Amino acid sequence: IILKKGTKNLDPLVITSLLILEIIVLSSTLLSGNFFASMVGDTQRFTGSISLFALVAVLIASSNISLNHINKYLKNLLVVISIVSFLALLQYWNFIKIPGAGGPGSTLGNIDFVSAWVGTSIPLSLYFFGKNRRRNYLLIAYLILITYLLIVIDVKQGILDLVLSLFLIGLFSLRNKIRNILKFKSYVIGAAS
Repeated sequence: IILKKGTKNLDPLVITSLLILEIIVLSSTLLSGNFFASMVGDTQRFTGSISLFALVAVLIASSNISLNHINKYLKNLLVVISIVSFLALLQYWNFIKIPGAGGPGSTLGNIDFVSAWVGTSIPLSLYFFGKNRRRNYLLIAYLILITYLLIVIDVKQGILDLVLSLFLIGLFSLRNKIRNILKFKSYVIGAAS
């Protein structure tokens, strides 16, 4: 996406800031005493320069996504999260072994990261419920498995992400109702005066 569409939706100041950030991080990585550790990050945290460069690439790519294509990207994201979660379940059930920081960390290497992905993917999967019965059944099965995974890995971060996401969805859903109630109240007060 970056090579195809460029950075047309990013302000030049943002591009300059990102370039400065990348130069500073690259310099720090090259000048550090342990190049490999700087690239991959602390043991069991996996937050090194590679993660930062990937995050910047995702930021630039996301700035080029049009609203017409957002559903396609969200579906792809849900598929990736499903694969990572399924691998974590297989790891939890001891069917496969994936190196990491312990527990069912899947390909993310850390159960904290997996729980965050799982916690935020539940509201994302709710977005795709619709008139397609087959897809709804798949989503229900997915929600059961992913909720089970969130419970068995027992990391509070994922549960907090889920609660916060559902709260924000609820607040967003209620905003029109609240607005209509306030309009009605102001109409009643105006009519009574």
